[in-house]
Amino acid sequence: MKALILVLLPALIGLQSLAQYEKGFLVKTSGDTIQGYFQLRLNKGVIKDCLFKSHPDKKEFTTIPQENCQFIRLNSPYRSYEKWVVSRSMTYIDKFDFTIQNPDSIVTEPILLNLLYKGRKISLYHYEDVKDHFFVFDGEQMTELMISYRYLTYPEKKKIVELKSPAFVTTRTYIDQLKQYYEFGSRGKMHRLLNNCRYEKEDLMKLFLLMDE
Repeated sequence: MKALILVLLPALIGLQSLAQYEKGFLVKTSGDTIQGYFQLRLNKGVIKDCLFKSHPDKKEFTTIPQENCQFIRLNSPYRSYEKWVVSRSMTYIDKFDFTIQNPDSIVTEPILLNLLYKGRKISLYHYEDVKDHFFVFDGEQMTELMISYRYLTYPEKKKIVELKSPAFVTTRTYIDQLKQYYEFGSRGKMHRLLNNCRYEKEDLMKLFLLMDE
């Protein structure tokens, strides 16, 4: 066992040294701006902290906790993160047994949102923890685009011949929310795009781009 630990330790150190640092800049909550090379460290999809080097070849690095980060911009590929105080739903579907977890649970706290699309009228942001969250900013307010779940009622279950796992109904509340920002009409291309829009990055980014024209 000791020999195994001795072998693993250099490997872990090597992984840290080979980790990619990306050029960009970071604004701290104090207002200080740091320019250089950064590596985002994640914990279950959430930014835990940010490692900083003044040059990518240097061995020394500084750890900046995410609590101290107000804004992060990385150049390759281009992406940015902004800290907002937002409310988000923590209800999600367990991927293994398909049960509804944390029903009616809402969390409000400052988090770093990833900017997916910045438009003239509306912008789209993303955050990932136990599930994907999407937010719309209209220049005044940041709002989560909601999706919710409920179990089938007994009459609904009776209509299903074979039910091997818990069944649930998904309510796409975000469809009605988006109607507040654009007149989709009752027919036509935009109406179809809205109704077919999945709660996924690609679909929402495409829709936001067209909504902002």
